[in-house]
Amino acid sequence: MMEEILTKNLNIHEYGLRWVITVPAIWTDSSKSFMRRCAIKAGIAKDRLTIALEPEAAAIYTNFSSIKRDLASSSISCGKGLKYLVCDAGGGTVDITVHELIDTEGHVRELYKASGGDWGGTKVDDEVNKFYEKVLGKNVMEKFKKEHLEGALEMARDFETKKRAFNPQSDINVQLKLPNSLKKIYKKLNEDRVLSEDILKNNVIKDDVKIIRDKLIVSVKVFKSFFTPSLSRICNHIKQILEHPNANGVNLILLVGGYAESDILRSIVKESFPAQKIKIPKEPGLSVLKGAVLFGHEPELIKERKAKYTYGIECSTVFCEGKHREDYKKVDDGVVYCARVFDRHVKIGSSLPVGKYQSTRTYSKRAKALAQNMYVYASSQENPKYVTDEGCFLLGSTKLEFEGGKTMGASVIEAQMSFSGTEIEVTLTCKTTGRVTKVYLENK
Repeated sequence: MMEEILTKNLNIHEYGLRWVITVPAIWTDSSKSFMRRCAIKAGIAKDRLTIALEPEAAAIYTNFSSIKRDLASSSISCGKGLKYLVCDAGGGTVDITVHELIDTEGHVRELYKASGGDWGGTKVDDEVNKFYEKVLGKNVMEKFKKEHLEGALEMARDFETKKRAFNPQSDINVQLKLPNSLKKIYKKLNEDRVLSEDILKNNVIKDDVKIIRDKLIVSVKVFKSFFTPSLSRICNHIKQILEHPNANGVNLILLVGGYAESDILRSIVKESFPAQKIKIPKEPGLSVLKGAVLFGHEPELIKERKAKYTYGIECSTVFCEGKHREDYKKVDDGVVYCARVFDRHVKIGSSLPVGKYQSTRTYSKRAKALAQNMYVYASSQENPKYVTDEGCFLLGSTKLEFEGGKTMGASVIEAQMSFSGTEIEVTLTCKTTGRVTKVYLENK
């Protein structure tokens, strides 16, 4: 991309660019760290790289789009205090979060931690593939995809078009492409039987499926069923969030993402949540892209987030009989410690002001140690005791590099951690020399 910009003489210099990469909000911190490392390896300077969360980017764009003007003429106040749910329905994942507008400048805070799942448009594709296997046979479809890849891709593109254009209120059957090569494979693998004749003999599907030349005609009922698993998961999750105390007062749902272009998703969400106003921006599939540009210029638009997990570090503490696990007892320089302790820094669900450190800890140099790793863990529990407890998992680590030779306690490092950004940021300050190092957590 930089080569193309430079060849067009746009008077844009690489040092003046900031790169914004969007990721689903439901991604783990380790996944975001992996994405950062890949971007740096691809040639993007780490000090000019920003990771943006997709539903946040979409919400930022919406705050600056025509939707805000539309709301001004409705019964919903679009000023300070507006609470809304963002449903970013993409091809693979669906991210849902709840925000509150805290001023008239577009600054927002998160009221409910981002959540969701893999319920996007590709779930609909999975269902139609199951349908093809049910009608034609799994062996037929596997052979067809292996021997006629272009034909399989053509079928997929045709279904994508039908999926986007499908009107759930229509009573007109849907025509899906059925290549002749696929019918021939069916005949070859089924003792010369003809597919159209077999369908007529199948009492389960004969009323909803038929073949006319190179078209597979399916009823509206069958076509709607392709969307059911995805739509059910989305609506059930939105309902679950709206019932949470943190979502009290939410009377607006913003539908964004490529899947939001589907009439059936819009229709089902409107039917399922009559008490909320449903708004979809123009070109909802571009909301994240446009919002990412705005976020790159003004990342401070997001003022506060909710902690997705309980965060802490692995440490050792003085062993206490009857309190600590015997199998974690160890002796270091004559002192008895309990290892693998979860030192909690942030509790799940806590409000995290963006741009501020949520915890500060000091670490003293042990004898002979020139460096040691600080391992950061997350947990779905509020107060885990050990990093091995159920629900705990390693996020990553950063290295503490001590100075002052090999004398025990000769060097002290202050570690400040921020969990409020799109990535976990650690600032290390050597109290002996005053040297400050800022790093993003590296996943392992």
